[in-house]
Amino acid sequence: MPHSYVIDSTEGYYQHVLDFIASDVCSFLMKRLCSHHLPTYHHSLRVAMYSFSIADKVGFNEQEKEILLRSALLHDIGKLMVPHTILEKKEELQPQELEIIRGHSYLGVEMLRDLINEELVDSDIIMYHHENLDGSGYPLGKREKDLSLLVRIVRVVDSYDRMTWNRGYNVPRTSEEALTELYRWNDVCYDGRIVRCFHKILAEA
Repeated sequence: MPHSYVIDSTEGYYQHVLDFIASDVCSFLMKRLCSHHLPTYHHSLRVAMYSFSIADKVGFNEQEKEILLRSALLHDIGKLMVPHTILEKKEELQPQELEIIRGHSYLGVEMLRDLINEELVDSDIIMYHHENLDGSGYPLGKREKDLSLLVRIVRVVDSYDRMTWNRGYNVPRTSEEALTELYRWNDVCYDGRIVRCFHKILAEA
């Protein structure tokens, strides 16, 4: 049965994400991710929170919200197979290390095969959340016509959180700077409608 949500304010979204994990089939995998790499775990929580807030604003039904929320939580689960030394590296990643990181999309789809087959997880989110509308993303260079609304939502919020997340080898951007970058690449990398919706949500927080 889909989870039922009543959100009174933007501040309530994060707690709802935690409540969802506590009672959902994704709980075990999220615990593993938390143990493997805590920053990626917290990143996944924020991506799920932001994704759910957008879905709530644009009128998704509860089943759609549930699938999006679960898929957003698990979008980086393939990093369970990425060595901790790479995830924790403070310097900029070398090309071969970057290639390993980029393989997490394929690994995630394989790890989630059963949940995908049961239609509990959206495979496109797991595989395509680094794809751009103009085909310049990875891993497959998919273009706008091949990227669902769910994928586009996660693409925007994942990029925003990564820009504002202090990962040690880069200086995190402020929220305003990150939003400016999202707008800069409107309709090239990101769906402009989602960027505007997300901006409104952040402004109301």
